[in-house]
Amino acid sequence: MHDFNIPCPLSTKKRAKNKVAHLLCQYSQKHIKAISFDNEKFQVQQLTRITLVTDTLLTNCDLRSTYASFDIVAITTSNPDVFEQACRTLTVDLIAIDCSQRLPFALDISLINIAMERGIYFEMCYGPAIRDGTARGYLIEIAKHLVAATHGKKTLLNSGAESITEIRTAEDLYHFAKFMGLPNDAAHHMSRKNSEEFLHIIQYKHPQL
Repeated sequence: MHDFNIPCPLSTKKRAKNKVAHLLCQYSQKHIKAISFDNEKFQVQQLTRITLVTDTLLTNCDLRSTYASFDIVAITTSNPDVFEQACRTLTVDLIAIDCSQRLPFALDISLINIAMERGIYFEMCYGPAIRDGTARGYLIEIAKHLVAATHGKKTLLNSGAESITEIRTAEDLYHFAKFMGLPNDAAHHMSRKNSEEFLHIIQYKHPQL
C-alpha cells in the first residue's frame, strides 16, 4: 500500500508529534510501503512533501528552492487561474483537489489533459469524507467529474488520515473507483497501479530514495 498524504502538524508540541508518530507506527504494522512525512524514521519508506495552498499566481522560479527541498511538491487552490497555471506550466508533482468542500470552479478537461501529458498527477483525499458527512457528498461529486476526465489515469486516492481508523485498503479504493463508473481494469489501475507508478517517478527524480 502507498499513501502520499499524511498530514504533519505545524505544531512543535510533543502531544501533536506523538499523535503522528503513533499513526506511523500503526501504518508500519499495516505494511504500507510508502508514505509522505517529514519526521522520525519508521519501518516504512518515508517521503517528504509540501502542499502549497495558494490562490496567488506563482512562477517556477518561486518553486525552485521548494522543489529541491522536498520529494513531492503539490499545489492546491480555489482560484481557477492558479489551477490553469499549475496544469500548463508549474513544475509540480501533484495537483491536490480539495474534496472537503464545494469546488469553486469547474474542472476543465482540456487543462486536465495538458497536466497529464506533462506527467502531473491529480490527488483526492478521502479522510475528510470519513470524518464529515457533508464532505462525503463533495468527494463523490468531485470524484465523478475528475474520474470522467482522467478515466482513472494519473489519479491518486490518498487518505489525509488523522487516525488509523480513517485508512482504507486498496480493495476499498478499488470499489470506490468502481462506484465512480470505472470498468474493472481501470478501477484496479487507479486503486493500485497509479500509486506505484507515481512512486517510481519520484524515485527517478530523487535517486537517493
